[in-house]
Amino acid sequence: MNWRLVLLIIFILEGIYYLTNRFFFKRNFKEINFWEWIIVIMIIPLIFVYLYIKQGNG
Repeated sequence: MNWRLVLLIIFILEGIYYLTNRFFFKRNFKEINFWEWIIVIMIIPLIFVYLYIKQGNG
């Protein structure tokens, strides 16, 4: 797994998060809380980095 694939997965997950909020919870971009974006932008990538390093490629 290279870094481009990790970035692609992160962008896909962020898009899914945004669309989930938009369609299921009827919230637009400005209504999503700051801490929610921090979780999506920081925690999910850290999980992927951990898995990448644990796999032995880092």
